[in-house]
Amino acid sequence: MLTDPAPDEEILTFTLAGPVLAVRPYGNNTHYWQVYFDTNRVIRDTAANAGLPAPGQHLWLAPLLPRAKAAKNNT
Repeated sequence: MLTDPAPDEEILTFTLAGPVLAVRPYGNNTHYWQVYFDTNRVIRDTAANAGLPAPGQHLWLAPLLPRAKAAKNNT
């Protein structure tokens, strides 16, 4: 990874799972994939060390009424 120019780091948007980051390190094309994976690893490790949870989808399910009870309540 090149130090000049410095990497760009921006927040693109916020979602329910968390912020979407844009991190653009600069480097030689021959090292593209190594820089790509190293950048993702550093982001993951930094977030984990800061105590941030991994993004995920959280669902809340309401309990269902038994059929007989539900039918009786609708009449």
